[in-house]
Amino acid sequence: MADIQNLEIELAEVKKDVQSVTHRTDVLEKKVERMDEITNCLTKMTTNMEHMVTEQKRQGEQLDKQGEKIDKLEKQPAEEARYYKREIIKYIILAIVGAIVGALLTYVFKQ
Repeated sequence: MADIQNLEIELAEVKKDVQSVTHRTDVLEKKVERMDEITNCLTKMTTNMEHMVTEQKRQGEQLDKQGEKIDKLEKQPAEEARYYKREIIKYIILAIVGAIVGALLTYVFKQ
């Protein structure tokens, strides 16, 4: 009889241990599921960030191209102004030289 009581006591203790282990296993399973969810979220977030970086690089390249076009457009009036300034100076010099030659010719032919 004592053996049966000892066995019953041991069985009750084993049942408690099994319940404890089962509870801890359930808690661990929930934590593992949560970690899987977090891992999936991190994977999605990483993919999204990679796409964002790619898009930012593309937009940066577009901005560089637009900047180059703007620089060309901004320089164009200055280059045109330089060209016309040279032309005006050239024609003023030509007019002065022409006036001097005309005056010399007039002076030479009057005498």
